Amino acid sequence: MSASYTAAPPKRSPHIDAIRGLAVLGIFLMNILFMGNTLDGYAKTSPAAPGDPLLELVSRIFFEGRFIGLFTLLFGVGLAIQFARASSAGNSEVNLEAHPAAQPNLNPIKRRLKVLMLFGLLHGLFIWPGDVLLSYGLSAMVAIYYLGAELNHLKRRAMQFLALGFSVLLVFATMLMGEELPARGTDEFIAALAPWIGSYPEQLIQHLTLMAAMNLLALPFAMLWYMAGMMMLGMWLYRSDFFSHGLSTTDTVRLLLLALALVALDLFCHAGSHPWLEAISQVTVIFAAIPVSLLYALAIIHIQRQHPNRLATLQRVGKLALSLYILQSIVGVLVFRYLFPEWLLEFNRIDYLLAALGWGLCQILIATVYLKFARQGPLEWLWRRLATGQHTRPGLATSNPSPGTDQ
Repeated sequence: MSASYTAAPPKRSPHIDAIRGLAVLGIFLMNILFMGNTLDGYAKTSPAAPGDPLLELVSRIFFEGRFIGLFTLLFGVGLAIQFARASSAGNSEVNLEAHPAAQPNLNPIKRRLKVLMLFGLLHGLFIWPGDVLLSYGLSAMVAIYYLGAELNHLKRRAMQFLALGFSVLLVFATMLMGEELPARGTDEFIAALAPWIGSYPEQLIQHLTLMAAMNLLALPFAMLWYMAGMMMLGMWLYRSDFFSHGLSTTDTVRLLLLALALVALDLFCHAGSHPWLEAISQVTVIFAAIPVSLLYALAIIHIQRQHPNRLATLQRVGKLALSLYILQSIVGVLVFRYLFPEWLLEFNRIDYLLAALGWGLCQILIATVYLKFARQGPLEWLWRRLATGQHTRPGLATSNPSPGTDQ
């Protein structure tokens, strides 16, 4: 292992902004299937609605796990950027792996993570229990101890964390094999749906139960290793200049072949009739998403390098990622629980897809208009203010970023 990792303070990357914009818009393509009802996701009709099998296949290949995986990678990138800024500002050289007690550059990052976890807790309890911010904050508290590690060691640790995450998730998936979810419209489905569209106190009970289950059981034992590994992979990719220059042609072909192989394996497991294969497919879809999400990032980087202004709309969305992520939950829950709860019984996959695409266009418009008057999103500004104590208004915020959803 070499001495400590240090770097010059990085400039804001339009590549990363555009990739983050794609990720936050893409997340809603899947989250919309879970909003308003249980976190079991889309309830199938019996028989299947026209177009549902094809759209399920398309979603499995291109959407499911892809954008949340990309978002997790970018969270690690944000941590690496903030660490580089802190190291440069302090003019210090600290090998955190060799000297974990020496943490002058970690304290500001920890404060930001604690504020983010507070956002996640409030979001999960009072708006929608499918929150990822609390899980991100907890997982990042592990990942940050590798921010100063030597590059090869960081890559090796990321692979080890991901391998452990795969193994643990596989054990959980096989242990929790259950019966197929009830079809939409059945008495069982309606009974399960009732608390979610009932009174707000009933919904809070559901939120509290699910948040407790996820953060006391699922996260520490199952998801932490995967999330921390993905963040560490993001750190490694950032320090390897992936987000500036992409990959060589040879490495891109290798990544494409890996993606095809893992997607094929996932589709085989998903199509299998044996319960064990179905359980395994719950894990293979997560890990098949890793190379696919990197291919999405490569495509963005290539377009940005060839045509710097072509993806300006995605860049604007990426700058407001935290605010738009929370807004997605507010709008989704408001629409499906309060304004149009009948859609939970009526919508098929094509309806959800069209609704998500429509809301994606609205988010692009919101970001475009908002950034004409301000330089930071409202929650990005609040996050920075609570973490650092700075009192600048959103429209006058400095460009010094926070980790995670803002560079």
